[in-house]
Amino acid sequence: FESTMPTGTASVIGKTGVLASDEVWTSAMNPVRVVQTLVIPSGVQVHIQAGTRVELDKGAYIIVMGKLLATGTSSNPVVFTSVNETAGTAAPGDWGFILFATGATQTLATDVRFNITADTFSYTFDPIAAGSALIWCEIRYGGARFSPMIQFNKPAGVPIINSTLAHAKQNCLWSELSVLQLAGNRFEYCEQGAVQLNSPLAGTSHFMYNNTFSHIPTWGVYLKGNLPWWERTFYIAHNTFEFNGFLHNNNANPFSLLWAELERQPMVVQRNMFRYNQGGRMIYLRTNIDTDTVSTYTSNVIHSCNSSSSLSDISFTNIVNNVWKDNVAVQQVLSTGVWHLDGNAFENNVYN
Repeated sequence: FESTMPTGTASVIGKTGVLASDEVWTSAMNPVRVVQTLVIPSGVQVHIQAGTRVELDKGAYIIVMGKLLATGTSSNPVVFTSVNETAGTAAPGDWGFILFATGATQTLATDVRFNITADTFSYTFDPIAAGSALIWCEIRYGGARFSPMIQFNKPAGVPIINSTLAHAKQNCLWSELSVLQLAGNRFEYCEQGAVQLNSPLAGTSHFMYNNTFSHIPTWGVYLKGNLPWWERTFYIAHNTFEFNGFLHNNNANPFSLLWAELERQPMVVQRNMFRYNQGGRMIYLRTNIDTDTVSTYTSNVIHSCNSSSSLSDISFTNIVNNVWKDNVAVQQVLSTGVWHLDGNAFENNVYN
Protein backbone atom coordinates (compact mmCIF):
# COMPACT_ATOMS: atom_id res chain seq x y z
CA PHE A 1 0.00 0.00 0.00
CA GLU A 2 1.26 3.47 -0.88
CA SER A 3 -0.04 6.83 0.25
CA THR A 4 1.02 10.45 -0.09
CA MET A 5 1.21 12.34 3.18
CA PRO A 6 1.66 16.12 3.41
CA THR A 7 4.43 17.23 5.76
CA GLY A 8 4.75 21.00 5.84
CA THR A 9 5.26 22.17 2.27
CA ALA A 10 6.36 18.77 0.95
CA SER A 11 4.66 15.46 0.32
CA VAL A 12 6.04 12.18 1.63
CA ILE A 13 5.43 8.82 -0.02
CA GLY A 14 4.26 6.41 2.68
CA LYS A 15 4.73 2.63 2.44
CA THR A 16 2.96 -0.08 4.41
CA GLY A 17 1.35 -3.49 3.96
CA VAL A 18 2.26 -6.16 1.38
CA LEU A 19 3.67 -4.98 -1.93
CA ALA A 20 1.89 -6.41 -4.96
CA SER A 21 4.52 -5.78 -7.65
CA ASP A 22 8.13 -4.76 -8.24
CA GLU A 23 9.14 -1.24 -7.27
CA VAL A 24 12.09 1.10 -7.82
CA TRP A 25 12.71 3.76 -5.19
CA THR A 26 14.78 6.76 -6.25
CA SER A 27 16.07 9.97 -4.69
CA ALA A 28 13.30 11.86 -6.54
CA MET A 29 10.88 10.23 -4.07
CA ASN A 30 12.75 11.42 -0.95
CA PRO A 31 11.92 10.74 1.71
CA VAL A 32 10.23 7.35 1.33
CA ARG A 33 8.48 6.71 4.63
CA VAL A 34 7.71 3.26 6.06
CA VAL A 35 4.84 3.98 8.42
CA GLN A 36 4.04 0.46 9.70
CA THR A 37 4.96 -3.08 8.65
CA LEU A 38 6.12 -3.36 5.05
CA VAL A 39 6.35 -6.83 3.48
CA ILE A 40 8.20 -7.61 0.26
CA PRO A 41 6.68 -11.01 -0.58
CA SER A 42 8.19 -13.85 -2.56
CA GLY A 43 8.50 -12.97 -6.23
CA VAL A 44 8.54 -9.20 -5.64
CA GLN A 45 11.64 -7.01 -5.97
CA VAL A 46 12.38 -3.59 -4.52
CA HIS A 47 15.43 -1.82 -5.93
CA ILE A 48 16.49 1.23 -3.92
CA GLN A 49 18.80 3.41 -5.93
CA ALA A 50 21.64 5.69 -4.88
CA GLY A 51 20.73 8.75 -2.84
CA THR A 52 17.36 7.45 -1.69
CA ARG A 53 16.40 8.21 1.91
CA VAL A 54 14.08 5.76 3.68
CA GLU A 55 12.60 6.99 6.97
CA LEU A 56 10.88 4.56 9.33
CA ASP A 57 8.23 5.47 11.90
CA LYS A 58 8.33 4.33 15.50
CA GLY A 59 8.14 0.52 15.60
CA ALA A 60 8.01 0.18 11.80
CA TYR A 61 9.90 -2.67 10.14
CA ILE A 62 10.51 -4.30 6.78
CA ILE A 63 10.16 -8.05 6.13
CA VAL A 64 11.85 -9.34 2.99
CA MET A 65 10.68 -12.64 1.54
CA GLY A 66 11.43 -11.57 -2.02
CA LYS A 67 14.29 -9.29 -3.05
CA LEU A 68 15.57 -6.06 -1.52
CA LEU A 69 18.52 -4.61 -3.41
CA ALA A 70 19.90 -1.31 -2.13
CA THR A 71 22.71 0.03 -4.32
CA GLY A 72 24.13 3.31 -3.12
CA THR A 73 27.48 4.84 -3.96
CA SER A 74 30.25 6.34 -1.84
CA SER A 75 28.91 9.85 -2.44
CA ASN A 76 25.21 8.96 -2.56
CA PRO A 77 24.45 6.15 -0.10
CA VAL A 78 21.04 4.65 0.48
CA VAL A 79 19.92 5.75 3.95
CA PHE A 80 17.61 3.86 6.32
CA THR A 81 16.95 6.00 9.39
CA SER A 82 14.47 7.27 11.95
CA VAL A 83 11.70 9.63 10.90
CA ASN A 84 12.92 11.80 13.79
CA GLU A 85 16.42 12.34 12.44
CA THR A 86 15.65 15.49 10.45
CA ALA A 87 14.31 17.15 13.59
CA GLY A 88 17.44 16.13 15.49
CA THR A 89 15.57 13.91 17.96
CA ALA A 90 16.48 10.45 16.63
CA ALA A 91 17.47 7.80 19.17
CA PRO A 92 18.50 4.13 19.07
CA GLY A 93 15.41 1.93 18.82
CA ASP A 94 13.23 4.52 17.09
CA TRP A 95 12.24 1.93 14.48
CA GLY A 96 12.25 -1.84 14.35
CA PHE A 97 14.29 -3.87 11.89
CA ILE A 98 14.86 -5.16 8.39
CA LEU A 99 14.39 -8.92 8.33
CA PHE A 100 15.56 -11.06 5.43
CA ALA A 101 13.36 -14.08 6.14
CA THR A 102 13.01 -17.60 4.82
CA GLY A 103 12.39 -17.37 1.09
CA ALA A 104 14.25 -14.10 0.55
CA THR A 105 16.16 -14.07 -2.72
CA GLN A 106 19.72 -14.87 -1.77
CA THR A 107 22.97 -13.43 -2.99
CA LEU A 108 26.16 -15.37 -2.51
CA ALA A 109 29.54 -13.97 -3.37
CA THR A 110 31.29 -16.72 -5.29
CA ASP A 111 34.84 -17.73 -6.09
CA VAL A 112 36.00 -16.56 -2.65
CA ARG A 113 39.80 -16.77 -2.53
CA PHE A 114 42.11 -15.98 0.39
CA ASN A 115 45.82 -16.60 0.10
CA ILE A 116 47.34 -16.64 3.57
CA THR A 117 50.92 -16.37 2.41
CA ALA A 118 50.41 -13.63 -0.17
CA ASP A 119 47.76 -11.93 1.98
CA THR A 120 45.36 -11.47 -0.94
CA PHE A 121 41.59 -11.67 -0.87
CA SER A 122 39.05 -11.64 -3.68
CA TYR A 123 35.50 -12.62 -4.47
CA THR A 124 33.06 -12.35 -7.37
CA PHE A 125 29.79 -10.49 -6.89
CA ASP A 126 27.35 -8.98 -9.42
CA PRO A 127 24.89 -6.84 -7.41
CA ILE A 128 22.46 -6.18 -10.24
CA ALA A 129 22.16 -9.76 -11.45
CA ALA A 130 22.16 -11.06 -7.90
CA GLY A 131 19.49 -11.25 -5.24
CA SER A 132 19.19 -9.14 -2.11
CA ALA A 133 22.19 -7.04 -1.06
CA LEU A 134 23.02 -3.89 0.88
CA ILE A 135 25.75 -1.87 -0.85
CA TRP A 136 26.89 1.61 0.25
CA CYS A 137 24.06 2.00 2.76
CA GLU A 138 23.78 3.95 6.00
CA ILE A 139 21.48 2.20 8.46
CA ARG A 140 20.90 3.77 11.87
CA TYR A 141 18.59 4.20 14.89
CA GLY A 142 16.80 0.83 14.57
CA GLY A 143 16.59 -2.14 16.92
CA ALA A 144 13.36 -1.54 18.84
CA ARG A 145 11.48 -4.18 20.87
CA PHE A 146 14.53 -6.33 21.64
CA SER A 147 15.08 -6.91 17.91
CA PRO A 148 18.42 -6.58 16.11
CA MET A 149 18.40 -3.86 13.46
CA ILE A 150 19.34 -6.14 10.53
CA GLN A 151 18.34 -9.81 10.67
CA PHE A 152 19.08 -12.82 8.47
CA ASN A 153 16.93 -15.84 9.19
CA LYS A 154 16.92 -19.45 7.93
CA PRO A 155 18.51 -19.01 5.45
CA ALA A 156 19.48 -15.72 3.91
CA GLY A 157 22.62 -14.79 2.07
CA VAL A 158 22.75 -11.03 1.89
CA PRO A 159 26.19 -9.46 1.43
CA ILE A 160 26.65 -6.13 3.20
CA ILE A 161 29.33 -4.12 1.45
CA ASN A 162 30.77 -0.65 2.15
CA SER A 163 27.93 0.25 4.51
CA THR A 164 27.58 1.81 7.97
CA LEU A 165 25.39 0.26 10.67
CA ALA A 166 25.12 2.46 13.73
CA HIS A 167 23.13 3.56 16.79
CA ALA A 168 21.15 0.33 17.17
CA LYS A 169 19.33 -0.36 20.41
CA GLN A 170 20.11 -4.08 20.05
CA ASN A 171 22.61 -5.88 17.79
CA CYS A 172 23.41 -4.10 14.57
CA LEU A 173 23.34 -7.46 12.73
CA TRP A 174 21.99 -10.87 13.78
CA SER A 175 22.16 -13.99 11.65
CA GLU A 176 20.64 -17.45 12.14
CA LEU A 177 21.40 -20.40 9.84
CA SER A 178 22.59 -17.93 7.24
CA VAL A 179 25.62 -16.75 5.32
CA LEU A 180 27.83 -13.98 6.67
CA GLN A 181 29.64 -12.01 3.96
CA LEU A 182 30.75 -8.57 5.17
CA ALA A 183 33.31 -6.33 3.45
CA GLY A 184 34.29 -2.70 3.89
CA ASN A 185 31.63 -1.86 6.49
CA ARG A 186 31.62 0.22 9.65
CA PHE A 187 29.76 -0.92 12.80
CA GLU A 188 29.53 1.62 15.61
CA TYR A 189 27.46 2.44 18.70
CA CYS A 190 25.58 -0.88 18.61
CA GLU A 191 24.31 -1.11 22.19
CA GLN A 192 24.01 -4.92 22.42
CA GLY A 193 26.82 -5.90 20.10
CA ALA A 194 27.84 -5.46 16.48
CA VAL A 195 27.44 -8.91 14.86
CA GLN A 196 26.01 -12.18 16.13
CA LEU A 197 26.03 -15.30 13.98
CA ASN A 198 24.33 -18.47 15.20
CA SER A 199 24.78 -21.69 13.21
CA PRO A 200 26.44 -20.54 9.97
CA LEU A 201 24.92 -22.06 6.85
CA ALA A 202 26.92 -24.96 5.49
CA GLY A 203 28.28 -25.26 1.99
CA THR A 204 29.45 -21.72 1.31
CA SER A 205 32.20 -19.26 2.23
CA HIS A 206 31.78 -16.89 5.16
CA PHE A 207 33.99 -13.82 5.49
CA MET A 208 34.49 -10.58 7.40
CA TYR A 209 37.01 -8.48 5.52
CA ASN A 210 38.15 -4.87 6.01
CA ASN A 211 35.38 -3.88 8.43
CA THR A 212 35.70 -1.41 11.32
CA PHE A 213 34.09 -2.01 14.72
CA SER A 214 34.10 1.09 16.91
CA HIS A 215 32.49 2.31 20.15
CA ILE A 216 30.68 -0.98 20.77
CA PRO A 217 29.89 -1.07 24.51
CA THR A 218 29.16 -4.79 24.84
CA TRP A 219 29.88 -7.68 22.47
CA GLY A 220 31.89 -7.02 19.34
CA VAL A 221 31.52 -10.07 17.09
CA TYR A 222 30.01 -13.31 18.39
CA LEU A 223 30.17 -16.40 16.17
CA LYS A 224 28.83 -19.80 17.17
CA GLY A 225 28.06 -22.96 15.28
CA ASN A 226 29.00 -26.53 14.49
CA LEU A 227 29.92 -27.57 10.96
CA PRO A 228 31.62 -30.72 9.63
CA TRP A 229 35.39 -30.39 9.37
CA TRP A 230 35.30 -30.47 5.57
CA GLU A 231 33.29 -27.24 5.42
CA ARG A 232 34.92 -24.13 4.03
CA THR A 233 37.13 -21.79 6.01
CA PHE A 234 35.74 -18.75 7.83
CA TYR A 235 37.89 -15.71 6.99
CA ILE A 236 38.29 -12.77 9.41
CA ALA A 237 40.93 -10.50 7.97
CA HIS A 238 42.04 -6.85 7.79
CA ASN A 239 39.37 -5.67 10.24
CA THR A 240 39.88 -2.91 12.80
CA PHE A 241 38.48 -3.08 16.34
CA GLU A 242 38.96 0.21 18.21
CA PHE A 243 37.57 2.15 21.18
CA ASN A 244 35.23 -0.66 22.26
CA GLY A 245 34.05 -1.93 25.62
CA PHE A 246 34.24 1.21 27.70
CA LEU A 247 30.86 0.85 29.41
CA HIS A 248 32.29 -2.05 31.40
CA ASN A 249 34.84 -2.43 34.14
CA ASN A 250 38.00 -4.28 33.22
CA ASN A 251 38.07 -7.95 34.28
CA ALA A 252 34.50 -7.81 35.57
CA ASN A 253 32.41 -8.30 32.46
CA PRO A 254 31.84 -10.83 29.67
CA PHE A 255 32.78 -8.39 26.92
CA SER A 256 34.87 -9.77 24.07
CA LEU A 257 35.81 -8.14 20.79
CA LEU A 258 35.84 -11.43 18.94
CA TRP A 259 34.28 -14.56 20.42
CA ALA A 260 34.28 -17.51 18.04
CA GLU A 261 33.02 -20.99 18.83
CA LEU A 262 32.88 -22.53 15.37
CA GLU A 263 33.37 -26.17 16.25
CA ARG A 264 35.24 -28.19 13.65
CA GLN A 265 35.35 -25.31 11.18
CA PRO A 266 38.78 -23.86 10.35
CA MET A 267 39.24 -20.12 10.68
CA VAL A 268 41.76 -17.62 9.37
CA VAL A 269 42.16 -14.60 11.66
CA GLN A 270 44.78 -12.50 9.91
CA ARG A 271 46.06 -8.91 9.84
CA ASN A 272 43.39 -7.47 12.11
CA MET A 273 44.07 -4.44 14.29
CA PHE A 274 42.84 -4.42 17.90
CA ARG A 275 43.60 -1.08 19.56
CA TYR A 276 42.38 1.07 22.45
CA ASN A 277 39.81 -1.46 23.64
CA GLN A 278 38.76 -2.59 27.10
CA GLY A 279 37.18 -5.91 27.98
CA GLY A 280 37.33 -9.32 29.59
CA ARG A 281 38.62 -11.92 27.15
CA MET A 282 39.55 -9.71 24.24
CA ILE A 283 39.71 -12.51 21.67
CA TYR A 284 38.35 -15.99 22.35
CA LEU A 285 38.81 -18.76 19.77
CA ARG A 286 37.39 -22.24 19.96
CA THR A 287 37.41 -23.42 16.41
CA ASN A 288 38.17 -27.14 16.47
CA ILE A 289 37.55 -30.13 18.67
CA ASP A 290 40.06 -32.35 16.90
CA THR A 291 43.14 -32.08 14.69
CA ASP A 292 41.40 -32.70 11.37
CA THR A 293 41.64 -29.01 10.59
CA VAL A 294 43.95 -26.32 11.90
CA SER A 295 43.08 -22.64 12.18
CA THR A 296 45.44 -19.71 11.75
CA TYR A 297 45.84 -16.60 13.90
CA THR A 298 48.58 -14.62 12.28
CA SER A 299 49.98 -11.11 11.73
CA ASN A 300 47.45 -9.40 13.98
CA VAL A 301 48.28 -6.39 16.14
CA ILE A 302 46.90 -5.95 19.68
CA HIS A 303 47.82 -2.47 20.86
CA SER A 304 46.98 -0.40 23.96
CA CYS A 305 44.17 -2.69 25.16
CA ASN A 306 43.11 -3.36 28.75
CA SER A 307 41.74 -6.86 29.38
CA SER A 308 41.92 -10.02 31.43
CA SER A 309 43.51 -11.82 28.48
CA SER A 310 44.27 -10.64 24.95
CA LEU A 311 43.91 -14.04 23.32
CA SER A 312 42.22 -17.10 24.80
CA ASP A 313 42.58 -20.08 22.53
CA ILE A 314 41.44 -23.65 23.17
CA SER A 315 41.76 -24.68 19.55
CA PHE A 316 44.37 -26.29 17.37
CA THR A 317 45.68 -23.00 16.03
CA ASN A 318 48.84 -21.64 14.46
CA ILE A 319 49.60 -18.44 16.41
CA VAL A 320 52.30 -16.84 14.31
CA ASN A 321 53.88 -13.40 13.76
CA ASN A 322 51.47 -11.36 15.89
CA VAL A 323 52.35 -8.24 17.88
CA TRP A 324 51.24 -7.44 21.44
CA LYS A 325 52.28 -3.90 22.39
CA ASP A 326 51.47 -1.50 25.27
CA ASN A 327 48.66 -3.66 26.64
CA VAL A 328 47.49 -4.18 30.20
CA ALA A 329 46.32 -7.72 30.93
CA VAL A 330 46.46 -10.53 33.45
CA GLN A 331 47.96 -12.58 30.64
CA GLN A 332 48.46 -11.89 26.96
CA VAL A 333 47.94 -15.43 25.65
CA LEU A 334 46.00 -18.18 27.39
CA SER A 335 46.05 -21.29 25.25
CA THR A 336 45.46 -25.00 25.69
CA GLY A 337 45.63 -26.13 22.09
CA VAL A 338 48.37 -24.25 20.27
CA TRP A 339 49.73 -26.07 17.24
CA HIS A 340 52.54 -23.62 16.46
CA LEU A 341 53.57 -20.52 18.44
CA ASP A 342 56.26 -18.78 16.45
CA GLY A 343 57.54 -15.31 15.62
CA ASN A 344 55.30 -13.33 17.98
CA ALA A 345 56.43 -10.06 19.55
CA PHE A 346 55.56 -8.81 23.05
CA GLU A 347 56.55 -5.18 23.68
CA ASN A 348 56.04 -2.99 26.75
CA ASN A 349 53.04 -4.89 28.11
CA VAL A 350 51.88 -4.71 31.73
CA TYR A 351 50.68 -7.81 33.57
CA ASN A 352 48.40 -7.37 36.59
